[in-house]
Amino acid sequence: MLTTDRGALPRQLNWSGTAPCPPIGCRVEVNSNGIALGEGTVRFYYYAQGELGCVVALDNVPPFLALVLSPDTQLAHFWGEALERLDQGEEPEEADEDETRAREQAENTAAAETAAAAAAEAFTSPGMPGAGHDEFTVH
Repeated sequence: MLTTDRGALPRQLNWSGTAPCPPIGCRVEVNSNGIALGEGTVRFYYYAQGELGCVVALDNVPPFLALVLSPDTQLAHFWGEALERLDQGEEPEEADEDETRAREQAENTAAAETAAAAAAEAFTSPGMPGAGHDEFTVH
């Protein structure tokens, strides 16, 4: 998941950086696995396996890194340990806990409804075992 809204991220993510997670728009220096990749700007947040990271638009993409990035992009994702803030930027406001919980619940409900609709459609598609059933219930 990519987002510019820190409040939309799960609360219990691990940030591996020594300084706090930089805000969107913050300038950072990137050093990944001991390799200096230059400066860039934080554009998005993402998470995977309980870890929080940042997607950075690099000012100048090193040629070896350009080989693994999509053509015409300067965006690459990094864990916190690879980033050093060059400016302080503006810290995002913390989302109200009740507001965040309500948004997460609404997103989960919408995702469950979408999955149930897709499963129901697949279940009743011609040629599928059980085709012709009018109902599909998700528990």
